[in-house]
Amino acid sequence: YKSSPNVFRAPLTYALDPDIWHPDLAVPDRLKRPRKPGEVVVYCAIGNRSTRSKDGRNAKGTSAVEAAIDQLRSEGIDIRLDFVHDVPSIDNRFVQVQADIIVDQLHYGRYGALAREGMMLGKPVVGRVNKDDGGSPATQCILETPIVHADETSVVDVLRDLALNPSKRAEIGQASREHAIKWWSADRLAERFEQVYDHVRKYGR
Repeated sequence: YKSSPNVFRAPLTYALDPDIWHPDLAVPDRLKRPRKPGEVVVYCAIGNRSTRSKDGRNAKGTSAVEAAIDQLRSEGIDIRLDFVHDVPSIDNRFVQVQADIIVDQLHYGRYGALAREGMMLGKPVVGRVNKDDGGSPATQCILETPIVHADETSVVDVLRDLALNPSKRAEIGQASREHAIKWWSADRLAERFEQVYDHVRKYGR
């Protein structure tokens, strides 16, 4: 459906306010998560997990993330999974900003709200990114994404690399923030949407 000549394929909706989703958020005391010095925290979330899972598996690949964390801990890496499924959306950014790594999804090939939020918070985001868009050229947004590609088979290696390389995490986090501001900030989306709106008004499609 996106191959039609009158489809605009760059992001137009799901805007984020860079000031609300800011890397330097002040976390309320009631939402502070305990952590040990030097511990690497991996944030992973799925809403309504019980209804969106079958035989312990779900579309995001949560079970593979849990297994990866167990494997890395057995190797002596000081890493912990902060799995979130019961935090209200209004509070979630304060939990996300305390993590070192955010894992989105390991199946779809595209990214959703969690990845956009994580990038805007300046975090390295892990997820499956498929740049073959059903035969159509990938959008520039997808081509430029700093999301670290991983699926269920490779997530343990990706998390190991990030856990052991804090400078790499910082570098990717900075690129993530810049990418999110360029493609998902409210002001940039408004500019893009206005261009499309003007085009439709002028040409009728």
